[in-house]
Amino acid sequence: MKKRVAKVCKLQFMAGGARPGPALASAGINMPQFCQAFNDATKDRKGDIVPVIITAYEDKILSARQLLPHTYSRRLLVLRRLLEALRLRRQERSLSIS
Repeated sequence: MKKRVAKVCKLQFMAGGARPGPALASAGINMPQFCQAFNDATKDRKGDIVPVIITAYEDKILSARQLLPHTYSRRLLVLRRLLEALRLRRQERSLSIS
């Protein structure tokens, strides 16, 4: 027997940073359970914006499928890491001059 889908939501969260709120409330799911599972699954991808598709079924069971980050957020992450490396290099130079 096929499960009946109550609602499908497409959302985006920062990796490791999902929190209960209005976006999840509209999905009609157990928010703390989803947040804990999502944050545990994405803790190694800190800084990424992770798109997720949440399917809520009538029997209150949910399934969540994580997608790859969009190209924009991947470029933004690379840029952040590059800027951080440059900042560290600048600090090292200032320490070696003193």
